[in-house]
Amino acid sequence: MSGPIIPLSQRRGDLLFVVAFALFTASSLLSDALHALAIRPAGFDPNATYAALVGDHYFASNPQTLQVRLYISGFVFAPITAALVVAFVKGWEEIRPLALLYAGAMIVGVSEFIAWDLTSGTPPERLGLFFAFNGPYLLVPLLLAARMWREAPFSRRA
Repeated sequence: MSGPIIPLSQRRGDLLFVVAFALFTASSLLSDALHALAIRPAGFDPNATYAALVGDHYFASNPQTLQVRLYISGFVFAPITAALVVAFVKGWEEIRPLALLYAGAMIVGVSEFIAWDLTSGTPPERLGLFFAFNGPYLLVPLLLAARMWREAPFSRRA
């Protein structure tokens, strides 16, 4: 049985999730959704900039598997990560099942993406930057799964 919701001010570790999911939402909307719709902002294409900076030839080649992932990120994960921001701020216990599903989907999807990229025949030229950009999309969902494992993650136990 759960007790009262613990305020965010007393769940300081949850600020990591608030910031991470806010950034994930922005990335999904401003990069992945635009790329999926073939919209290239005048003067700045975030995905092309990433590919050039990291030397990510697989990503730059825009294979169909990547296009599917970008659609999912832009149009499925963006609203979920936005909801996670609100849930962590307000302590919404009801987000737990969705958070666990999201964590599982991201862990599988990002693991596949990393595997495809590293085995594509032309792995990224700057592996440190590659993992700096992509690692959080694996690490944060792993931490989220651990954080949401308990039945009432935002409450004091009664």
